Amino acid sequence: MRPVNKYAETCFLPIAEIRVHLGHLPRFYSSGQLSYRSLQRILLHGATLLTNGGAGNHIQVNQMARKGTGQTRQQILNAAAAVFYNVNYHEAGLREIARLSGVSPRCIYKYFPNKEQLLVAMNNDGLKVFMEGLKLNLAGVSTAGERLAKMTFFYLAFFQKHYTAAWQVYVTTNLSMWHKSEDAWQNLTRTEAVLNEILADGQRSGEFRPDIDVNAVRLLYFGGIRFAIQSWLASERRWDLTSVSDGLNNTVYEAIKKRVDQPAPVNSPAAREQGASI
Repeated sequence: MRPVNKYAETCFLPIAEIRVHLGHLPRFYSSGQLSYRSLQRILLHGATLLTNGGAGNHIQVNQMARKGTGQTRQQILNAAAAVFYNVNYHEAGLREIARLSGVSPRCIYKYFPNKEQLLVAMNNDGLKVFMEGLKLNLAGVSTAGERLAKMTFFYLAFFQKHYTAAWQVYVTTNLSMWHKSEDAWQNLTRTEAVLNEILADGQRSGEFRPDIDVNAVRLLYFGGIRFAIQSWLASERRWDLTSVSDGLNNTVYEAIKKRVDQPAPVNSPAAREQGASI
């Protein structure tokens, strides 16, 4: 990884790389490698980069760029990620987030009425980035089986790289929080819809069984991913999360692949019921 002080200069970095760098900040801060003042400056600069970089693959922004509404919001989210990861969510206060982000508590309330909505907003932003990356990784992959394997590996690799997001999504956030936000719930169902589409395509092509219990497959697949990520976090990330990708994928694939004695389906698309998958 590049030195963190690169953020103190004018940057020319891919958007995805900026997000990766920001994901490492809590570790530097908690280990004493990064001062509180430096962390504030980096959060501000990272917010500037992410806010102004959405239109293209690369951006060039000066550190002294004027703060805007989107930038301030991103700065608050970046600070909250650091606080929620290093301090228990229930013990963390908005005052600490305000102090770290360099804004007043009143400013935070302007964007987020309470701590719970701040957490959900962080999850929303993270899942949108996740979906963008997933679509890119699945583009051009021909068979349903290959797409399932690609999706499984990307899922685990993404949350291994963005471990603060993994902690927020799989440890801190409970199901009721997702239900309270329509956008958050839609993000969950979009993730689920990708798996539904893969199952339906596999049935149409004859690669998967025509009698798949889609609900059971969703429980097996997303439940396995959740358990893997939570176990990895509980171990303090001491092993490679992607190492379970093949085993998890093969378990699901063996359960849904067409048996030799089964005729090819005429038309058996997978059901589209929606539930909580994350």
